Amino acid sequence: MLFTRLRKSDGFTLIEVMAAMAIFTAVTLGITPLLLGSLRSATVGRTFTVAKNVVSRAMERARGLPYFESVKGITGTPPRRDLLDLYFPNVGTGYSGGVFTTRCTSISSTPAGSGPIACPPPNADGTSSIPPGYTLTIRAEFVSAIAGTNPTTFSVVTPPSTYDWTSLTGEVPPSDLVRLTAIGTWSYGRINKSFTLQSLIASRKLSEDELAGNATINFAAQVRTGYIDANAGQGTFRGAVGRSISDIEESAFAAADQEVRAAHLFLTEDPTGGTGAEDIITEFTGAQVSLHAAPNDLPTGQVNASGGSVVHPLLPGVTFGRVGTTHANHPMVPSRGVQVVNELPTARGSFRIDSGVGLELDNQKSFSDPLLVYPFAPVIDLESTGAEGGTAVTSTPVSPAASRKVEATAHIEFDDLHLYPTVFAPGGVVRVTDFVADIRCTSTGSATSSIAGTWSATIMYWTDNTSTFASSDYQSITVAGNIDGSGNAEADLDAIQSANPTVWFFNPPGPGPVEEYRLFSDPSTGLPGYLTDWSTTPFETTLTPGHTEVTLGSALTIEGIPTDPARPPTSTVTQVGSMSCESVDERG
Repeated sequence: MLFTRLRKSDGFTLIEVMAAMAIFTAVTLGITPLLLGSLRSATVGRTFTVAKNVVSRAMERARGLPYFESVKGITGTPPRRDLLDLYFPNVGTGYSGGVFTTRCTSISSTPAGSGPIACPPPNADGTSSIPPGYTLTIRAEFVSAIAGTNPTTFSVVTPPSTYDWTSLTGEVPPSDLVRLTAIGTWSYGRINKSFTLQSLIASRKLSEDELAGNATINFAAQVRTGYIDANAGQGTFRGAVGRSISDIEESAFAAADQEVRAAHLFLTEDPTGGTGAEDIITEFTGAQVSLHAAPNDLPTGQVNASGGSVVHPLLPGVTFGRVGTTHANHPMVPSRGVQVVNELPTARGSFRIDSGVGLELDNQKSFSDPLLVYPFAPVIDLESTGAEGGTAVTSTPVSPAASRKVEATAHIEFDDLHLYPTVFAPGGVVRVTDFVADIRCTSTGSATSSIAGTWSATIMYWTDNTSTFASSDYQSITVAGNIDGSGNAEADLDAIQSANPTVWFFNPPGPGPVEEYRLFSDPSTGLPGYLTDWSTTPFETTLTPGHTEVTLGSALTIEGIPTDPARPPTSTVTQVGSMSCESVDERG
């Protein structure tokens, strides 16, 4: 019995334990590489996903930008940047062999000029949106399709050496198509890895929009002058009244955008060495709004800004420009705002200078020369009453056909613009009054598409026909421009300039010299004048069954003499009426 109990309490023998351990070890050694490989694959997959997300977000951001928008001589706050501003801004640092390259990491961005705005913005908490150890490289190149190739291949288009997004003369892209390549690179262990996306991004005119419309007012009036500061530096003052952009689009989805800026003044300094972008010294922006839909309720009320001015820190006592109270989304345009209803987008907006000071320019004028400006009046003054404008883009359903359309309109008006007030003509040697401009682009998808455009103004100029101060007065002429080229403005402006009337004639008693001032300076006779040139720009148009465009670069441009003969930069340029519209209706 004792022998039996001992046998039942026995455990495993040593040989059995060793055999079991041997089997367990063999199985474990076989599975471990699989487990390690699985963990390694998961880690590599995570790094790949991170890179893919960085690259995808960068490409989607680029695709969401407008392809090209002109700087139009006006800098926004913040600037309204397009795809090329960020990823192909010029042919300077970052450009080589037809390709502009931007590189972004968690701690740096190159090139220094465009990299900080082209690289992905930081997260909401301020941390970099690019994880440490990753690099995002974006390569942009202008391309054009090679005819007859299947599949289509592309050739690189080399921009001219003057290409620069900050310059009105150099900003025009050499091609309406950009090939954008976004590459994410990182290292795992000692192995370099990458993920790449490539996309062709086209100008809107190349895309197959079914419905699109745009109406833009660049300015109702814009004045420009130069200066020389106390350190012999030079720069520019620009002041503008009115900017309104209505924009709608429906392709993959419907959207509407509206931007309004009632006024903008800014003072810049020329770059050192004459190259690169101007430096903004100071600026003032009037009332402004920026709206986006789809959908968005129509806003109510007004957005107002009190008046403001700009001065140069090195030129005490000189107020270069000032503007009065401004309004954005003024009730002159009904149903202002943006909205999308049943995939039909609408955008409307407007601006107005309401009271007090209009727009004034008062530069480094001389008070010692009898030719020049009245001491107590600005060089150029746009009176505030009635200075307003607006844009609108609307769309209607395809059916019924009789009311189908995509229509874009723009309107500008102001009452009185004074240039060069003097002691004998305090209201200005030249005045532009009752200015009105309207354009319209209507697309219906058929031959009934139409365009319209007109502008008119009264130009008043001081004359001294009788050579007696008391009898001097204004001569006036109404000028107009029409979309069909039938306006009288160009011929009448040329005729007045050729006649070059006398503005002031003084024959002092005794042996003193006769003084005579003309409307235009005349180098051939040596007689001084107030203007060097004035001109008008004809309408540019496109009219096809599904696409219409109208552009008015500047209804009037008036170039004046330096207000201080010792400072040539103090010459002035005044422009009025710059606007455009476009409509596309290619719905089936």
